[in-house]
Amino acid sequence: MIGLTNTYKKILDTVETEEPYYVITGEGAVDYLLQYTEFGLRSGPDAWDGAPLLFALPEVKFFRGGNNHPRDGLPDWATALREYHLISRSDAPSYAPNVRHFFQHRKRIKDWMYNGVFRDNVGLRLSRPGVQAKYFVLNSLKKQGLLVNIKNEFASSDTILSIAMDKLPVTGSALPDNGLAYLMDEERVVPIKMRKERESLSFVVPTAKASTVLIPITVPEEESIRAHLIWPQAPGPDFLRVFLMNIGKKERSFSLALSDIEGISIADIPETVTLKPGEFREYAPQFSGRDSLRKSEDLILSINGERRD
Repeated sequence: MIGLTNTYKKILDTVETEEPYYVITGEGAVDYLLQYTEFGLRSGPDAWDGAPLLFALPEVKFFRGGNNHPRDGLPDWATALREYHLISRSDAPSYAPNVRHFFQHRKRIKDWMYNGVFRDNVGLRLSRPGVQAKYFVLNSLKKQGLLVNIKNEFASSDTILSIAMDKLPVTGSALPDNGLAYLMDEERVVPIKMRKERESLSFVVPTAKASTVLIPITVPEEESIRAHLIWPQAPGPDFLRVFLMNIGKKERSFSLALSDIEGISIADIPETVTLKPGEFREYAPQFSGRDSLRKSEDLILSINGERRD
């Protein structure tokens, strides 16, 4: 295989000088070539190849082949996407009923997931069977924390997820009292309480069938306000959801604004907000002008004049 490896390297060295923005990918059993590709295309359940390979080579980027091994034996595409959300980046089929939810969910958590190191389920313990979880650790000089992707297909309401203390970047009082849970199909963001124990950090798994729990430990001040704007697109009156949480260690006051778009009228939200460390806030302004909003990509949530969502 050394000849093929050298060929990949020669292609990269040659093309990069002429076209720096090209992308090369690999498909199949090419783990030894992934060092030369932008991403690897894979299929099959996570346990087949995805999780072990990503654990061994955390810098690898995986996209799942949506047309290979349709649904991997899972009963429907909605269930399949909830499983793929555990580690895969994208390539969900457009006809899955929750495909929009999948990609919007990814956008909300990508800064922690894509920059974190995949640790599979090492050091995780779940109090009951039927729940799956995989996690990523971010441990840089300015940013520390965990991101846990969860599949709770039977909507258990009393499952406890524990993370061994020796798998955390820090221990003791440096650990947060609160985290943030992103519920994929429900399109909600909710605070979640952390429980600090002698040998582990734990929390109650959300009842959502697919969720992600962010456990922030240290963040730069400019990233301390998590802000998300969601249009649920549910039956009934049209409204937006604005979710805010201070994941830093200092009280923050900031301006809050939604962009003005012709043809859309949105109820007022506070112009300024103050949040203590760990404090969560949600607003649900009603709006009119659904057709205009469908056609627009310019509805922006800004914090202190900076685009956040």
